[in-house]
Amino acid sequence: MPVKTNRVHLDQSLTFSNSDGSTLTAQALELILITEGERLLEGRLALQVNIGGYAQIDRAQLFHLAPEVRGQNFSGKFDSAKPVELELGLRTTLLPALVSQGNQPNQAGAYLFSLKPTEALRQSQNWYALNVKQAQGDLKAGYATKWSEDGSPARLEPGVSNTLFESMLAFFKSIEWPINLTQNPSRVQIDYEGDNANWQCFAEVQEDNSHFAFYSVCPQSAPEEKRAAVAEFLSRANYGLLLGNFEMDYNDGEVRYRTSIIVDNNEDLSLVINHLVYANVGIMDQYVVALVVLLNEDVTAEQAIALAESPES
Repeated sequence: MPVKTNRVHLDQSLTFSNSDGSTLTAQALELILITEGERLLEGRLALQVNIGGYAQIDRAQLFHLAPEVRGQNFSGKFDSAKPVELELGLRTTLLPALVSQGNQPNQAGAYLFSLKPTEALRQSQNWYALNVKQAQGDLKAGYATKWSEDGSPARLEPGVSNTLFESMLAFFKSIEWPINLTQNPSRVQIDYEGDNANWQCFAEVQEDNSHFAFYSVCPQSAPEEKRAAVAEFLSRANYGLLLGNFEMDYNDGEVRYRTSIIVDNNEDLSLVINHLVYANVGIMDQYVVALVVLLNEDVTAEQAIALAESPES
């Protein structure tokens, strides 16, 4: 199947957030999507910065521009009066997110600009500098990095497959659940409306060990004086559950229900994710009202469990 390169001209200011808390503003010139059939192979972004912006990139090694990855055929000196151009490649696991609102370059570009700088697609750590150049006369001088060597997005995360992350995004798209990216590029957030309450959910993958986890977070955290009672409630609830478990963070009182699995390569990922997700929200919907009652009223953990597990609940 032929590989196609599709481009959209941008010419808009774009701000990235950096891991040290700073930001970088650049002029986005072009977004490039490289596809093979329906499969997105690469997402590239052409940027332009002034010499001050390049100095910031150079100093902080933004876009993974460490000295050891830079080509050796350039002195490293750019004309301070001219802009510097960078071509970036997107982290492999975020490719599905880039086209989550449409697979055309103009749709992906509009989505990219709609995001806050703190979101994953706007974090400099999730883009890799492939080429750095500056127009000097009729030619462009600069260097390529090792990230551009083999022409494959796999170079950005050696040994990591993005199949599980893609499957997760495809599943939520198939059931029409809107997802929100988080600062963790392997995690998405979902606002869920249950029969008895509304709460936030998180889905995350660990590609290196084929792990998928789904969390429902109780809409109210346990204050310190209620945590012992909540711990008893969760222990009583967990004893009768066949899949997943409740857990509480004793530091801040967050209560959540977790279902997770190590995925076998031979399993139907959509069916596995479907089972874990719907089982998870079903259990949280059963127990969430009793949990909130326990947090806000003068009842014991045993009484709250009886409320959750009664035939009428």
